[in-house]
Amino acid sequence: MNIRTPRSVTTCGRFLALTLMGIPLASCDSDRAPEAGPSFRQSPAVDRKRLEPVHSPASEEKSGVAVSAPSSAKESGETASLIPGFAFARKNGLGYSEYLHESTGIVFVKLPGGKFMMGGTEKEEREVLVSVPPEHRNDVRELLAVERPRHEVMLSSFLIAKHEVTQAQWKLVMGTSPSHFKGDALPVESVSWDSCQEFCRKTGLSLPTEAQWEFACRAGTTTSFGFGDAAEDLGEYAWFYLNSGHAELPVGTEWDDRKVLGKWGCRTHPVGARRPNDFGLHDMHGNVWEWCEDMYDGRYYSKAASGNGDSACTSGSRARVTRGGGWNSDARVCRSAGRDGSHPDYRDRYLGLRPVKSLP
Repeated sequence: MNIRTPRSVTTCGRFLALTLMGIPLASCDSDRAPEAGPSFRQSPAVDRKRLEPVHSPASEEKSGVAVSAPSSAKESGETASLIPGFAFARKNGLGYSEYLHESTGIVFVKLPGGKFMMGGTEKEEREVLVSVPPEHRNDVRELLAVERPRHEVMLSSFLIAKHEVTQAQWKLVMGTSPSHFKGDALPVESVSWDSCQEFCRKTGLSLPTEAQWEFACRAGTTTSFGFGDAAEDLGEYAWFYLNSGHAELPVGTEWDDRKVLGKWGCRTHPVGARRPNDFGLHDMHGNVWEWCEDMYDGRYYSKAASGNGDSACTSGSRARVTRGGGWNSDARVCRSAGRDGSHPDYRDRYLGLRPVKSLP
């Protein structure tokens, strides 16, 4: 992907929105009511490159039918922890325990916690800067600085949702769905941080800290993405601007804000249809941006408190962190270290959530 001249740096809707001609580090949509989206290409039921068959929310979660979980850990041949409000479901194909949240039907994966290195690397920065015209490199370097310094973070074990919350799951809890793109198996979107807090209050869940989110996304990797460094492989794991529209676009097609919702017809897709990462989590890159608990602080990584990933950042600005990129994002925006944020009452068709449950 080529990065060209930065077009604007503004504060509008999404926090500190930077649009690059070729790579938007964040899109900046207006607050007007979204226009109706076009029909979309149905995703395949099974990805031939996946490690395990795709299970849609309709069959796996309580967006229609509850998960068929073993009646005991003994039946599954595994030892499972007792977690109030959750039922052990199975060990996934990668060896991580999955639990069913009993009141919502959301499937969670139990992650072990521990130490990991959080933030962008000098190598990633060089890759982004190499295609920026020399006269603009200082500006882009300053914007990438929010991902640095790379630092060690300690996390306790936690549960995180296997997919983004679907519209069916949101409606089960909240009564209605505010989403622009309609479909029970699609991720809920057009939700503000404030409304996500209400969802979490009603379910006994919470939004992930920024560190929990990145730990889950990386799945033990230190590369640009949770699967490696090759942006051209992102389509196997994520819905983003090259593959979320009417037809898959050739790798190298320049991102164009005017075509994303128009000619290309980009939009959300059913959760779980792309390959999982090495924790068994789907859509950590792309589909919808995911709200985190933290306040957005561009200098937080330089502070000692950033090493405790169990605690969210409570300084910096009123904006709240968003992670992962979305259906309308360029590949480089979807990197594991990529950071952005929006004001807590802001909502748009690319903003969703993936809850967690912290463990003792």
